[in-house]
Amino acid sequence: MEALKREEIYTVGDIYALPQGQRAELIDGQIYDMALPGSSG
Repeated sequence: MEALKREEIYTVGDIYALPQGQRAELIDGQIYDMALPGSSG
């Protein structure tokens, strides 16, 4: 029997727990990394 894949649902608390200076957005329970334009990692 195959295990069901469960997606992680993130909250605004998870956004605030990110390291200082890391830019991200919370959209429909998913965290998306928001790199600054022109930045190269």
